[in-house]
Formats: sequence, C-alpha cells, structure tokens
Amino acid sequence: MSVNTLLGAKEIILESLALLISLFSFGLSGLAIYLAYFRQPALSAHVGPYIVAIYNNKGLTITVPTTVANQAHQVGVVRRCSLTLTRHDSRQKNYFMVWDSFRKITDDGATWVQVGTAHAIPVLGRSTKTHNIQYVWEYESSPELLLKAGQYDFRFDFWSEQETPFASVSHEMTVSEKDASMLQASLAQRNAQETIRRGVVYLTLDSETNRNRLLTEHEITKLL
Repeated sequence: MSVNTLLGAKEIILESLALLISLFSFGLSGLAIYLAYFRQPALSAHVGPYIVAIYNNKGLTITVPTTVANQAHQVGVVRRCSLTLTRHDSRQKNYFMVWDSFRKITDDGATWVQVGTAHAIPVLGRSTKTHNIQYVWEYESSPELLLKAGQYDFRFDFWSEQETPFASVSHEMTVSEKDASMLQASLAQRNAQETIRRGVVYLTLDSETNRNRLLTEHEITKLL
C-alpha cells in the first residue's frame, strides 16, 4: 500500500471522526435548546409533614402545607387537587375532598385565617410554590366524618392540563386518643352553637418517622 493511499485513508478517518463529533455536538445543542425552551412543565408535589385539623362552622377542615416544584423551564399550572382520607379498619369508606381555600397563620402564631378561595396555581420554570391548602368535609355531607383515634391513609392527587393527575402522594397518619378528644371538643362546641375557642389540632403524617424519639446508636444507624 502506497504512502499516498495511507494518507488518504487517514484523512477520511479524521474527516469522519470530525463529522461524528460535529453531529454529537449538534445533538447536544438541540437537546439543551429543547430542555430550555420547549420541554413541557415537569411538576411534582410534596405535602406535610404536619397538618392542621379542626371542626369549625363549615365542617371538618384539614389544612395541609403543600409545595409544588417545577423542574422544567416552561410555566406549569396546578388546576386542582384533592385529598382522599381512608381509615385502616374501614377500607370501603374513602372520603374524597377537593381543595376549598388557602390559609395562613397569623404573625403571633395563634390563629389560622383564610387568604382566598382555591384557584389555579402557576409555577414558574425552575421554581417552587407553597400554599397551605384547606380541605373540608362539610356537615351537610353524608356520612358524617369523625376523626377518631386510629390509623388513617391520606392520598393527595394533583392535576394540571391532563385528565390524569401529574402527581399522587400517599401518607399514613395516627390520631391519638388525646388528638381525637381535642377534635371532639371542637365538634361539641359547634353542635352547642358556641364560639369555637379551642385551638386547632396539629397532626403528623408518617408519624413513625417524624415524631420525637430517643434512639440507640444501632437504631439511628438503621433509620438514617
């Protein structure tokens, strides 16, 4: 094989390699442009870990701190969300509630007040949005919903443009005898048509991992 032939073959290989590198770079540039300007909103939702419950003049109200994150650059919109509550020993009764309003706590930390009815939530690209979302099981609804002591499942569903939820988040919750008694007291005041003076009840989702506990070195190593 002549020197010229070898040089020609080498040039062809180098040109082919340069072409492949150019195509690869072009593909990466196209992907970057797509992710930056054309990728659909990538929404995810996170709730809790603490929630607030009370029987007020509307019914059983459950307020849940909720954060929606958007990983894409396009603006995303939360059109609606819901809470489905199920007691462990009564799986055939699933209490479905759509969002009712947004809440906030006063500066002194003593009172939760309404800041607006539920509405679509826009989430800018590469950002998060947090609301305290209130769900209500009204007294006129049937059957009556009593949060007694026991184990419960909480499922939160979030919708955007599609018919199916873009996120479904599930948690468990334990209502203690003390918590149930406090909730019953707020219900009794309502039934007596008295002004509700008792405070709200703070409950914890997935309480087995969030409550205060004294752990041994082995337990904390296993947990963390």
